[in-house]
Amino acid sequence: MLDILWVGSVRNFNWILGNWIKELRNRIPLRNGVMWMPLTFAKHRPINRIIPKLLPKSRMYFFSYPLMFAWYSGDSYICRRAIVLYTHDEQPELGTDHEQVELLNKAFKIHFFSSLDANRLISEGLAESKVRIVNGAIDIGVTSIGRDWKSRSNLVVMASRFGYRKNPEFLFSIIKRLTDWDFLLLGRGWNAFLKEKEAQSLTNFDYRELNKISIKDNFSLAKLFLSTSILEGGPIPLLESMYSGASPVVSNTGFAQDVILENKTQHIFSLNSEVDDVETLIRNCPQLSERNISHVQQFSWDRIARIVYEDFSDLVG
Repeated sequence: MLDILWVGSVRNFNWILGNWIKELRNRIPLRNGVMWMPLTFAKHRPINRIIPKLLPKSRMYFFSYPLMFAWYSGDSYICRRAIVLYTHDEQPELGTDHEQVELLNKAFKIHFFSSLDANRLISEGLAESKVRIVNGAIDIGVTSIGRDWKSRSNLVVMASRFGYRKNPEFLFSIIKRLTDWDFLLLGRGWNAFLKEKEAQSLTNFDYRELNKISIKDNFSLAKLFLSTSILEGGPIPLLESMYSGASPVVSNTGFAQDVILENKTQHIFSLNSEVDDVETLIRNCPQLSERNISHVQQFSWDRIARIVYEDFSDLVG
């Protein structure tokens, strides 16, 4: 019998959730297997009916997405042994808070990216004993501590895959306003939007593919990291950019409140902020405090692997 079976989505194999499984598998010295499923199991897709609801026997199961756990939640054996990774609230896909709580209370543990989501569901009835706040991990292999912050040029770096929750219209309003700052977007899937916005005509904007090389080459040069998202679990690039020495200006989503310890009002803006508000933060953003820099350095894959191993030990005794 396996000790841990990792259950992931093939569509996320080369993205954050796929990397989450791959990094942890390499760090936990137990008998483990992995199943890369063809779907994320969004609701009401007819093709779901052909996916068998069977998994190999294992002492513990790790599901990288709540709806993947939902597919097997009718099996009490699996439920009692399940860790579910909860990145962010995605409604209506995940259902109401009540429906989410009903599902997640069946699991052994839930690993939340942010205390924001965990506290919301605890207030709706999720058992607090099941909750772990894991935040995220920095890929040390693709990040490095950069040059002295005060000597960096006025460069703002952004990193994301394109999507509505990244608030792209608002983001480009900021870029167009701050013509004396340079903006570099590291991303995937932005080409159609950038063409529509005629982004090539903006002299203070550049776009490059998001990958390990572009992260390593640019996070350590940027003065600021910017995220305008309206919904996040992290984002993970927030941690990586802070580790590289960039100072964050980010929306109040995901784990921003967890990982930015000091001067929060100078780094975090509300979801109803205007362009003027974000411009003020960018122009006056302070360097990260020494305490915050030290805090960020703890976010390693080894740390998350220890959390998973602790849960395994608690489960099997």
